[in-house]
Amino acid sequence: MKKHLLALIMIAFFWLTGCQSRSVQAQTMPEPADTLPVVAAQPTEEVVDHCAACHTDQEALISTAKPEEVVEKESTGAG
Repeated sequence: MKKHLLALIMIAFFWLTGCQSRSVQAQTMPEPADTLPVVAAQPTEEVVDHCAACHTDQEALISTAKPEEVVEKESTGAG
C-alpha cells in the first residue's frame, strides 16, 4: 500500500510541476534592414519534354514493346 501511495504522490508531483508556467524571457526581434537582400537572377532554361517524343512515336513503341505471353488455362477436375 505504501508503494502505491508513494507512486501516486510522485506522479502527482511531476504532473503538477509540469503544469507550472515557465518564465518566458522577452525575445527581441532584430530591427528590419533598410534594404532588401539582393537575389541574383538565375538564367532560365527551356524545359524539353523528351517523354512525349518517345511515347508518341508509333514505330518506336512497337519495336520496344514486350511480346504478349499466352496464358494457359488451369485444368479443371479433381486435383
